[in-house]
Amino acid sequence: MLNNKDVTQTGEIISYKDKLFIYLYDNEDKRATIVLDIETGYELFRTSEFMGYIRLQEDRIYALYGKTVSILNPESYQIRRIDLSEELAVLDESIEEFLGAESLGYTTIEFKLSPTIYEVRYPYLYFAQERGAQVGVLNLETEKLEWHATMDIDYPVNPVVMDIKACENRLYVHCADRTLHIFEME
Repeated sequence: MLNNKDVTQTGEIISYKDKLFIYLYDNEDKRATIVLDIETGYELFRTSEFMGYIRLQEDRIYALYGKTVSILNPESYQIRRIDLSEELAVLDESIEEFLGAESLGYTTIEFKLSPTIYEVRYPYLYFAQERGAQVGVLNLETEKLEWHATMDIDYPVNPVVMDIKACENRLYVHCADRTLHIFEME
């Protein structure tokens, strides 16, 4: 499944109870999340169905990839996959809007969730755009977009959003231009 010669670990290595959860990929773009027993080092579970930088939040392991949220139960290894393609289509941008050019036709830039810049406060997922200035809140129970905003940032570095944190009814967004945006959530 993975080429042993050129395997790269990416994202966090998560320690949960007596297990290590690791997301790996190789030079042939084969990917897997593996679970190892901490005491013995034996492999307990392996899947290629759980892709992305993994993060432990509230006794679940999350991974974001494209417009999909995957949630892994670390006890049973069951995976819940939430495809948000239709719900997040409203965040797609036309090239004309993005570049300010009108002669390029109707091509769109598809919105993608940042696989690394998000926070979960179940049932809410606070997210950033992978390469852009959009942030928002998804309700994981209803699978609906609750709120979103596009920040007015003219900064040629990707990612634009460096970090997000949710606290009470506010979303704090730290950007590459060294600004902190604070959004009031209702």
